[in-house]
Amino acid sequence: MNQALLSGFLNGLRVSGVQAVLAPEPGECCVRLEPSDTDHDDQMTQDH
Repeated sequence: MNQALLSGFLNGLRVSGVQAVLAPEPGECCVRLEPSDTDHDDQMTQDH
């Protein structure tokens, strides 16, 4: 999985409160789903 794929999946499902972030670790994949900054999400919704 990559960040763009997971972000698109979350956006397509209109999931709020979760974001795909890059979080590389040795021996692990580099994408993690984490709680999103709701203030930032609200601003993005208003901008689009």
